Formats: sequence, C-alpha cells, structure tokens
Amino acid sequence: MFLQEIRFVFSIPNADFIRNDSLIMKSKRLLFLFLSSLISVSLSSCGSSQTSEEQKTSSSEPAENSIEESSKEETSSIPSSSPLEGEPIRPKIIKDIPLSSLRFEKLFDESSYALLGVTKDDYSSLDGMRLVVPNEYNGLPVTRIAREAFLDCSFLKSVSISDNVTFIGENAFSSCPILEEIVISKGVIAIGDNFVSSCRVLKSIQVDEKSERFCSLDGVLFSKDKNKLLVYPAGKKDSSFVIPQFVKTIKAGAFSGAESLTSLRTFESHDKFASYDGVIYSKNGDEIIVFPPGKGLEGSKAFEIRDGTKSIASNAFESARFLKEVVIPHGIKKIGKMSFANCLSLLSILIPSTTRMIGQLAFASCPNLTSIFVYEESKFYSSNDGILYSKDGERLICCPSGKELGDDFKKDPPFTIPSNVREIEEYAFYGSASLSKVVIPETVNVIGSYAFKDCASLQKVTISNKVKSVRASIFYGCDLLKEIVSTGDERPKGWNPAWRNGCDAMSPFKNEK
Repeated sequence: MFLQEIRFVFSIPNADFIRNDSLIMKSKRLLFLFLSSLISVSLSSCGSSQTSEEQKTSSSEPAENSIEESSKEETSSIPSSSPLEGEPIRPKIIKDIPLSSLRFEKLFDESSYALLGVTKDDYSSLDGMRLVVPNEYNGLPVTRIAREAFLDCSFLKSVSISDNVTFIGENAFSSCPILEEIVISKGVIAIGDNFVSSCRVLKSIQVDEKSERFCSLDGVLFSKDKNKLLVYPAGKKDSSFVIPQFVKTIKAGAFSGAESLTSLRTFESHDKFASYDGVIYSKNGDEIIVFPPGKGLEGSKAFEIRDGTKSIASNAFESARFLKEVVIPHGIKKIGKMSFANCLSLLSILIPSTTRMIGQLAFASCPNLTSIFVYEESKFYSSNDGILYSKDGERLICCPSGKELGDDFKKDPPFTIPSNVREIEEYAFYGSASLSKVVIPETVNVIGSYAFKDCASLQKVTISNKVKSVRASIFYGCDLLKEIVSTGDERPKGWNPAWRNGCDAMSPFKNEK
C-alpha cells in the first residue's frame, strides 16, 4: 500500500521534465536508490508495524450493544501471551480436580449417582482447578449435580459437565470467586435457580449445540427457543446490553451481580419490554423488571420508580451496589422475592400503604440498611423502630441487616422480641450484624426456618419452653453461638436436632428458671 502511494507521487506527469532525457535518467536513478533503501527498511519492520496497526484498529473499534458484537471488547482485552523483555513465561497452573477428591451419592433408585461436591479444598498453591464431571462413577452414570454442591468453592475456575448429567441443582456453583467459564452438555434438561449466582468473574456460559433445552449467545444463557433469557454472566465487562427482540421473558436474577452493567435497553418495537433511563420495565409500565447492578446515580440522588408501576419484580434491584435510596410510589402492590437483596449501599426503605405483599428475602444482605418504614395508613404492614411487622404486630417479618440491636447503655445487651409477637418469620434476622444475644419470650409460638441465619455475632439465645413450632436450621451459619438457654424446666416443645444444622459449635441446652 505504501509503495503504491510512492509510485503515485512520482508518476505525475510534467511536460518540461519529460522532454529532457538526461533529467529523466537522473530521476530514474534517484528514484531507484530511494525505493531500494525504503524497501529494505520496510521489510525489516513490517511484522511489528503490521501488528501495531491491527492492534490500533482493534482497540479503536467502539463496543456495540448487541449480543453479536459484544464479544469484540472481551477479545481485545485478552492480554498478550508474550512476556516482557527479560521476563520468563509463567503459565497459570490449572489442574483437573482428581476423582478421588469428589463426593458422590447414589440416588434413591440406585441406578445412578449425584455429584455432591469436593472433599479436598487445599489448592492454594494453584491458580485454579478445573472440574470435569465424569460420565460414570463405580460403573454407574453420574446424572445430577446436587444443590449447593460447589457453593463457595474458592479454587474452582472452570467447569465442564458430562453428557450423562441431566440436572444441575440450585446454587450448585454459586459464590465461586474465580469461576470464569462453565460448559453445559447436551444432556442437561433442567437447571436450578441461581446455579451460578454471585460468581463475579464468570465471563461465559457455553452450551453444547446439540442441547434440546438451552443455548448460548456470546456467553449468555438462553432457553433453546431463545424466548427466555436465563443468565447473564456477572463477569462480563460490557457496560450496556440490549434485550434482543426474540426474548419474551427475563428470569428473575438473570443479571444479578453484573456490576459492569450500567444500562439495559430494548428496541422501541419490543412487544414485552420497555426501557426508561437504562432500566427495564414491562411494556405497559406495570412492573419494574431489572435495574442494572452497576447503575450509579449522581450524588445522593434517589432512584424514583415510575408512577403507574404496580409491582417490583423478584430480584429487580438485586446487587445494585450504588443504590442508596429508592422512592417507591403509591400504587405499588407487590414487592417481589429478593427484590432489594444485596444492595450494599441501601440505607432505608419506605413502603407505601398500597403494598399488600412483600416477598421472602426482599431486603436480605443489605449491610447498611438500618430502617424499614411503612406508611401508617397501610392495612397490611407496620414498622416499629425500623423493624418490619405485620399490621397487627404478631408477625416479625424482617429486621434490617444493618440495624443496631440492644440497649446502648448496657454492656453487650440482649435484644428482646416484643411480647406481642406470635411468629418470627423465615429469614427474619438473616445476616443481622449486631445481634449478639436475643431473648425469645413465651408469647412466640412459631420460629421459621433460617430465622437467624448467618447472624455472625450471635452468641446466646434465651428461649421460652412454650414455643410450639421450630423449623429446621434456624441458627444456620451462627458460628459463634455457644449457648441456648430455656426459661422453663423443659426444652421447647418444638426442639429438635435440626436446630443445630450448620451450627456445630452449639453446646447442649441449658435450663434457667
């Protein structure tokens, strides 16, 4: 190309120049010498200059907001494998998890196995491990990956699932901090909820082309017919994403943890969804569906849900890390399950009087959420000292994770459940950071499952023996809990060993009259 340009310059005719033969000869000799030197220089450096040009072209291409084009940004971000001058090549050490480290269990019909997880977790010297799910174990097919099988697996970097596997359980690979890729085989016909939730560096979910239930486009997981968007990998680096025309349903939590996403858009002609300021609503505006997890608001500005909205979808605001305040307008009737879960910056919530249903874990894992308020006119809910109750106060629904509990004037004081409470609902105190001691009075009849889950500071529980029903795992993850004291002569009627689930540090029951 460069040589062509040189030839073009010197081929411009000049009448006087052409008439003089000597001048012509001299010019030809000068041109030959010039081109010879130029070619030698060009040949010595053509490899590096070409690469440089290609890199410039690649890096200067703008990222497109479509599935087909979004992979360009990821490709250009892959670092060169060539080391710096004088530095040795240091390849990453990634090995397969040995079969001996995997745990299996026969299914009830004893015709196949389920993969339960891994027994060994000391792989700190490696950069990561790859899980290759075997087709068989002890001569029988491996057909399932159990619920929470690899939850919080700190060394899992890659997953390849065999063709015999038909089912992947709920939260099977959730919260794996270095998991980058998962390959789903053609045999998988069902996938549990949140199977890769909170995997912050997950860049791609690939699916075998022969799968009859699922497909993958640019690492995003869809149903086979592409009508349902199932999972957008949290580790993708695109700042914007366009909901394709063919998508009719967005699965709850599909964009959870995608912190790079600041904007979600749709085509104006989309028949199911509409986009307003980068937020996805239903086409008719009745429901807010997805708030981009990475969306920031200027200063301390609150996000205002559009007037006319009647419901907040499950997981709608999940993992919105910059959301400090949200204005929920009157007219909202439903706040879905986990709708504000893991909003790290959220400070307070005001629930309108029109709200008649609040889903489970709606405000879970919000470490800075100190208060949940309710309009007094509400016929369904009430608030007492920032804690959410039913209107009559008999059901304790949610204590915000960031709320300070106990009497500040006493040293290490207990928090006493109000005497009018009859039921402590499931996950009511989930993740409460300040709860160290709690007193459960005799008025309480029912304690729901996981009521005190992951209360990291909880050390002592005083409970009436008149409690009639205690669900399983109420103290799951309370690692510091060492003492449960009964206020009567006997253990609560609802006592059973399942209380101890996930709480091995607990000492035996004590009685205290």
